[in-house]
Amino acid sequence: MGIRAALDALVDIEETLAITSPVAQSIAQVYKYTPRQDAALVAPCVLNIIESSEEMRTVTGLGRMTYRLRIQLFVAEPGLDQAQDIALAYHEALWDLLRARTAAAQTLAGVAVLQRNLASGPMPIRLTWNERAYIGIEQTLDLIIDGSE
Repeated sequence: MGIRAALDALVDIEETLAITSPVAQSIAQVYKYTPRQDAALVAPCVLNIIESSEEMRTVTGLGRMTYRLRIQLFVAEPGLDQAQDIALAYHEALWDLLRARTAAAQTLAGVAVLQRNLASGPMPIRLTWNERAYIGIEQTLDLIIDGSE
């Protein structure tokens, strides 16, 4: 399995994201790949951004590729406190879904997953898209593709 299959499995998870508190709502849009910078986001939404990849090889030629994936969740609420509560609720929901889905095998579509939270600074954070400010969260996953399979 490869990076595209892992992204498909991740999008399937993200599309089920829903919260019941502080308000009942679900994700309106999941972007498998980063949309154009001038695109209007439909919030609440999730963006998946492949940031980097690293290949490691052994002397036998087998290797593994690690992709760092940044997940950004954008919340559009008029009140700052409400938006932060909603962002944190989504953070918990996403983390719970990822843990549940990857608990047994630690994989998404056969690709090993290492969950991290590498948000720089406070969380929730201020995110900007198309010159519009949002409150949101940012989480990082390392997707590891083993070349020996």
